[in-house]
Amino acid sequence: MRDRRRAARRLLIETGLVITPSMSARCVIEDLSDTGARLSFAYALVLPWRFRLSFEKDGREEHVQMIWRNGAIVGVSFSRAIEIAGVARAKVAVPAQHP
Repeated sequence: MRDRRRAARRLLIETGLVITPSMSARCVIEDLSDTGARLSFAYALVLPWRFRLSFEKDGREEHVQMIWRNGAIVGVSFSRAIEIAGVARAKVAVPAQHP
């Protein structure tokens, strides 16, 4: 299988919270890059294509878009530039939601 990532990923095991208008669910953020993350859940959930991801460690929230899923594992991309370990990362090409 070909790896289509635009950025190198970093292993990260951190608790997160997926937040949608109708529910919230705990997840494990398994890896992180400047363009997205891989999330795992205790079981497969029905999720919308766009939602918020809260990082439990620092309380930061990011808007994300689901790119792929395989059962209880979901790949997401970030909708804006993020900061990892004090280094600003490049903006990804996912349009931001406007209220």
